[in-house]
Amino acid sequence: MVCNMNQENLILKGLGSSLINGDIKTVDELLQVINNLNFKKENDLFEKLNITDSRLKKFIEENLLNLKELKFDAYPTHKFYFKDDKCIMHHNLKHNEIHVNIEFLLFFGNRFNYNYNEIINLIKHVIENIYEIFPIKIYHQDAKKGFIYQVEQHYKLINK
Repeated sequence: MVCNMNQENLILKGLGSSLINGDIKTVDELLQVINNLNFKKENDLFEKLNITDSRLKKFIEENLLNLKELKFDAYPTHKFYFKDDKCIMHHNLKHNEIHVNIEFLLFFGNRFNYNYNEIINLIKHVIENIYEIFPIKIYHQDAKKGFIYQVEQHYKLINK
């Protein structure tokens, strides 16, 4: 079983009172409120990190802020964050660790000339401010072997 948790979390955290009070009456109104909440969070993040480069903002929006959060019955102590069919990172709930796909880190570093520590620091801020996971330890993981690869293969199998 696969669950997309992002929409559920947004509704529970940011929209619960509006839904209960009947302030939101249509799906379009609900989507507009969700978009406004996401936009505000993203702008707050960029301001906090002093990110002004529009290319970098776009990359972060497309590759870190709009990930699909999934849970699999086969891996009950983990949450996975996908872009398309690529696992960008996974959260080990038992140890509160984030494991980031090394291919993503290398691509990010090469594209924006960031060193490893700069990338990890930026990802840590995104995870804390957007995904609200505290405190965390971040590690990288080879996507060609190991757990991230197994999860990607599992995801592809169940989505055939």
